Amino acid sequence: MKYFITTICFLIAISFISASDKKHTHKGHDHKAKELKVQVKGTQKTCPISSKKVDDKFFIVLQGQKVKFCSKNCGQMMIKDPKTGFEKLGKLKETTDNVQIKCPVSGEELEDHDTKVALKGRNIYFCCNGCTKDFKKEPEKYLKAMDAKKKKDGHNGHDHKGHKH
Repeated sequence: MKYFITTICFLIAISFISASDKKHTHKGHDHKAKELKVQVKGTQKTCPISSKKVDDKFFIVLQGQKVKFCSKNCGQMMIKDPKTGFEKLGKLKETTDNVQIKCPVSGEELEDHDTKVALKGRNIYFCCNGCTKDFKKEPEKYLKAMDAKKKKDGHNGHDHKGHKH
């Protein structure tokens, strides 16, 4: 009987500990994805790879856009060929959620999201009309630069301050 009561108490204690440990931490840093601040809500409902309905838990940040997918595999395919995915969204007349905080041309923080260029399934925002003109001359250059800055800063969707991979 004593063994039975001890076992029950142990199981209850374990259940309280696991219930209070909702996010996994390891070596002083948190791997739980940070919530991205959507600057301008898009209309995307369709996966740009499979044409199925999106599931909000599957997304990547690409070229200042939060692109949603039906599965993790579709996100990986989009990374390999973003142009095709964005073109498909453009044909569907759907836009992604915009998470841009800086102008892709000047690098300045955006004070508002009034100045934009609509570009195949997404809206790209700028600090001024002069930057939109520069962007229109060489859009691929600036889109690639947006992703290059992200790679230097770390991974999509979660914070890596205080540790390196």
